[in-house]
Amino acid sequence: MSKVLGADYGATVLNQDIYELSSTQKHRLGTRLVRGNRTFMYAKAGATLNTDLLAWNNRIQDIAYRTVAANAAAGDTELKITTTTGDGQSEDGAIAAHELEGGNIIIFPGSENSINMGIVDNTVVTASSHEITIKLDGALPIAITTSMSAECVSSAYKDVRASTTGNAHRSFVGLPMRVATTTNPYVWLQTWGPCWIAPANGFGEHNAGGTAHSHQLVARYGGNVQVSKDEDTNSEWQQNVGFVMFRGPSNAQGAPFMMLQISP
Repeated sequence: MSKVLGADYGATVLNQDIYELSSTQKHRLGTRLVRGNRTFMYAKAGATLNTDLLAWNNRIQDIAYRTVAANAAAGDTELKITTTTGDGQSEDGAIAAHELEGGNIIIFPGSENSINMGIVDNTVVTASSHEITIKLDGALPIAITTSMSAECVSSAYKDVRASTTGNAHRSFVGLPMRVATTTNPYVWLQTWGPCWIAPANGFGEHNAGGTAHSHQLVARYGGNVQVSKDEDTNSEWQQNVGFVMFRGPSNAQGAPFMMLQISP
C-alpha cells in the first residue's frame, strides 16, 4: 500500500525528489508526501504530461461486480474472486500480477453494509473466466462466502495523462510537477495546496478570479480551471478542484494562484 512521507523545506526526498523525473519506479504508486502546506502523490504517466494542466486517471474499473470464488474466514487477509470477460484494462478478463496494488476492493456481504479495503497485491489471471487472489491491507472483519460479491479498482496513479482535449469520463488526480513522458514516466503530482493551473478564460463570468464572489474552481475536460456557478449544468466542468486564493490589483485577477483541493 501507499506510504506517507514528510519533507522539510529545502530537503531532498529520498530516491526521487518532488522536482525530479525518473525512468524507473522509486516509490510505490500513490505514496503520499507532505511538504509545508502542499501534498503530493507519486504517479506514473501514460503519456506526456503538462505542468499547466491537471492530469487525469486513464484507468477503468478492473473488476466489476463479481462473485467471491472461495470462502474466507474472519481474520483472513486474502480473498478469491472469479473474473470474466469485461474485466481488466483490455476488458478480456486478463489481469497482470501486481496490477491492482494500491487499489481498493469493495465487498458486499449481504449481511451488513459494504466493506471497503485496500489492495496490497494480486495474482495473475489470463483472459476469460479465472480466479484471482486479492491480498488485502488488513484482516477480514467477518467471514466471506461464495454467495457474496466484490469489485475492485487499481491505483488511480498508475496511468495519468494530460491534454487540452482530455476525456469526459475520467477524473482529475493532480497537477504534474514536471513534464513526465513515457520515457521518464515516474513523477510527483501536487494534489493539495497553493499552485497555478491554466485558467479557461473567454467564458465571461466563468473566468477564474475575474468576478466578485467567484472563488470556487472546477476543472474543464482539458485539465484547466474556471469558476463554478450555481446554475451550471454543463458536464464539461463539474469536478471541484479548489478555490481562488488571492485577489489581484484592483480586484482583477484572470490567472490566479489557487488552493488545490483534490487529495489532502
